[in-house]
Amino acid sequence: MSADSVAKVRAGAAMNTGTTAEQRRTLARDRSALVRSALVRAVILEEEDLQRLARDRSVEVRWWMATALITPPHIRDILRQDPDASVRSQAEDPSY
Repeated sequence: MSADSVAKVRAGAAMNTGTTAEQRRTLARDRSALVRSALVRAVILEEEDLQRLARDRSVEVRWWMATALITPPHIRDILRQDPDASVRSQAEDPSY
């Protein structure tokens, strides 16, 4: 499913906590922001992927990362410096 041609299917695979580290790495590099957004909300990622996604080209990916309870504090620190005000605001929210 992580290699399906349909982004919604890949997004579903991204939310599967049973994926391998290699599958997650592939999904973290997916061309679709929908897939990357689903991934950052659902699974624990390797440091390299976290660093890349914290600077993702899509504000949607960074916003979801800022709101995800599983986002580590040091990544949230990066997101507090984001160029987008909505990402910064979410990263600063103490409830996360």
